[in-house]
Amino acid sequence: MNAATGLPIPRVLVRFNDRALLTDHEGKFEFDQVTDITVNLQITKPGFSTSIDPSDPPNQFFQLNQLTGPIELRLYPEALATGTVTDPNDIPLSNISVQALRGTYDELVHRWMVVAQAQTDLHGNFRLPVPAGDYKIETRYVARSSEDGEAVLPASALGPAAGSDSQVIHLRSGEERHFDLHPAVRRSYPVLLRMETGSEHGFPQITARTSDGISFNVGVVASRSPGRATIYLPSGTYKLSARIQNTDAVEIAETSVTVTGAETVLEDSPESSTTAGTVLRFVATPSIPVELHLDSSATSDNSQRPSLAASGVLTDQFSNQGSPTAMQLGLTLQRVDQDEGTATVNLMPARGGLPSFAAPPGRYRLLARGFSQWYVKTASYGSSDLLGQDLVVAASATGTTIHLLVSNQTGTLQGNAKLKGQVCRGCWIYLISSAPSATPIYTLRSNGNDGSYSRANLPPGSYQAIAFEHRYSAELADPAALASFSTYLQSVTVSAGAQSALDLSVVPQAEMQP
Repeated sequence: MNAATGLPIPRVLVRFNDRALLTDHEGKFEFDQVTDITVNLQITKPGFSTSIDPSDPPNQFFQLNQLTGPIELRLYPEALATGTVTDPNDIPLSNISVQALRGTYDELVHRWMVVAQAQTDLHGNFRLPVPAGDYKIETRYVARSSEDGEAVLPASALGPAAGSDSQVIHLRSGEERHFDLHPAVRRSYPVLLRMETGSEHGFPQITARTSDGISFNVGVVASRSPGRATIYLPSGTYKLSARIQNTDAVEIAETSVTVTGAETVLEDSPESSTTAGTVLRFVATPSIPVELHLDSSATSDNSQRPSLAASGVLTDQFSNQGSPTAMQLGLTLQRVDQDEGTATVNLMPARGGLPSFAAPPGRYRLLARGFSQWYVKTASYGSSDLLGQDLVVAASATGTTIHLLVSNQTGTLQGNAKLKGQVCRGCWIYLISSAPSATPIYTLRSNGNDGSYSRANLPPGSYQAIAFEHRYSAELADPAALASFSTYLQSVTVSAGAQSALDLSVVPQAEMQP
């Protein structure tokens, strides 16, 4: 069925395990003599998607003995972003990469995720089919690595205020929108880099930011001489940010460079490298150790365990007895002072000491994404309470440790999800902590057979619970994000060692994104 119109869709390819067929003119399909216990369905139709969320899996699973009648599968008409890329003189630009970035939330952090990308044809045209949602449409930086090459600077359909929420493009299901992009085209010039680094391995990733705030990745051309490389930039002033990541450490460097167009192509020789080129001085990012402490109420035999307040570390001996390690908690630092999709710092395993974060200077939020039976009860970094405050890493930060108090005194929440009174299979359920937490939002899906759900190992406390027919991307911790769904939102309290029950009415797709 067409989810937007309710009409049947003919000639949809339906794959059932190792069998396949097309739907008839009424959208119907039938597989006979089915003996498989598990039903794995995948449906495909050009111009349609199985979900409004591109991260949803294309397959649907059922247990044959759970099916009581015909299966109704809904497809969502894709939105279509088309357009033309031309230079300032309206000359079409071919082979330019255009991408559609969809705005999404990762816990409390907003991210832009590439959902579709295409190359312009000989006439500069592009076509991007995407699920309905909020998007930015933009081109990427293209530089020709030659002395007389031209560079195509990034351009966005949103103009200079691309990062403004008020200028986000909202594409509805079945809608087609046309965009004309006019990136600047300028001659590019070689910029020789001289890199001062303590790393023997690794190659830098370099981002350039223009004076008017446009950022783009720059390709780096390796040199025959150690510590030398070349990038190509048009005339202008840029802030260069470089990063080298190895197994054990991360090094960063920043500098400014002004490209005037009068640069001399320097001889690529070890002798010239001592005086020539823009210098990138790399420094190691601050190392932030993480130390776990066990809550005294977490186990029944605390008197037989060593004082973790004194030792600070949960040893492997006690980890084997059920206590957690920092790695099992799924700890990450999410960058909150920049809007980039790769601003996640993962915890590095201990190498002769404590596990640690190698975080460049900035502002971060501590998150725990693991599925351990343990949770973070308190978290501190110096005088900062990391459950309610951001972690601020200064350029000179060193030696300060993140202290975590962990507990296994958790509860369970279970119930059923129903859509308009019917079982909702695979619906998305969000549990939003009412108190500051390292895991502010718990996400789960209802059972694919009977619509039930269960979430164990929840920290005790109050939660707001809501269920959606499909994944819902919003800053759910902000009450305004759920204000229009107040009739579906429910409160529940989870107690340690107890099992709570809560049935949920599911927000239908039509109300999520009309």
